[in-house]
Amino acid sequence: MSVICPVCLNEEGSTCSEVSSPGFDGSEYKCSSCGHYRVSRSLEVSLNAKGPNIVRVKRASMSHVIRARSDAGETPLLTTADFGSLSRIPDLPTPPQQAKNALRIIGDYEKVTGGHLSDLPDGFFAQIGSLSRARAVELCRELLRTGLIKVKDEADTLQTNKFARCALSFKGWEGYEAEMRGRLSGDYGFIAMKFGDPVLDSFLTTTIRPAVESVAYKLVDMRDVAQAGVIDNILRVQIRDAAFVLVDLTHDNYGAYWEAGYAEGIGKPVIYLCEKNKFDLRGTHFDTNHLTTVPWEVAKPEDFSARLVATLKNTLSTS
Repeated sequence: MSVICPVCLNEEGSTCSEVSSPGFDGSEYKCSSCGHYRVSRSLEVSLNAKGPNIVRVKRASMSHVIRARSDAGETPLLTTADFGSLSRIPDLPTPPQQAKNALRIIGDYEKVTGGHLSDLPDGFFAQIGSLSRARAVELCRELLRTGLIKVKDEADTLQTNKFARCALSFKGWEGYEAEMRGRLSGDYGFIAMKFGDPVLDSFLTTTIRPAVESVAYKLVDMRDVAQAGVIDNILRVQIRDAAFVLVDLTHDNYGAYWEAGYAEGIGKPVIYLCEKNKFDLRGTHFDTNHLTTVPWEVAKPEDFSARLVATLKNTLSTS
């Protein structure tokens, strides 16, 4: 039975159906824009109560986050811990990030099927993180003008917005391959670390983040981008698209070591961090203890900040 999607409100002409989910205290939906997801009863009540008062850009961002996880093979469960307040809803990707997403989707389709897109698929705007289908079409027209994608009839496409037999050009494939290998960097750094340690969490907030922001980069960790149900694909994308990766090895966290190895493997700049006493007494694993490491001390935040900033500027070749 067709229903109104509580996330996107079917504003872009999407179709949505409710799926039977016995024993689950909430609802399960399949939306042509948002994908396949489940929503807790408390969050659904909240979304229905707020209704259209949630600005469209925030709904579009929610659609993008949910669709990314759905396309990765997950049926995400949304709760008030994810989207219970507007402050928890992330911003939409920037137009350059949306363009990279568009090239990736078109390229992935061609690699898997060997064919071209007959048109931009339903929910394409949510997949790339655009506000609406009209905005997504506008972005793809720009990709067409700049020679990154090609279509069966360019003149007809620019008149009708029908992207018949849409595919990547050779120039577009170069961009696709570069992005897949992490050669295109975003405006943020990614930090891998053990979560839940009060000392490190506090030092991250008071010292590490401000130091990174002083060289004009944001710093994110997985708690910022996937509050419910962290999945490997999201982790890989965050590392791949980062300008650099910080890895704290104070706790010999296996996850942090894995993330460091993945980042090193795709050629991403990696800077290691470690609490000074631990580093002086026991060091880190022998595969990393000779690599660039910035020790930190809670009692000397200024010293750490100065060393981290200098290391970042040297690594990223900034002034």
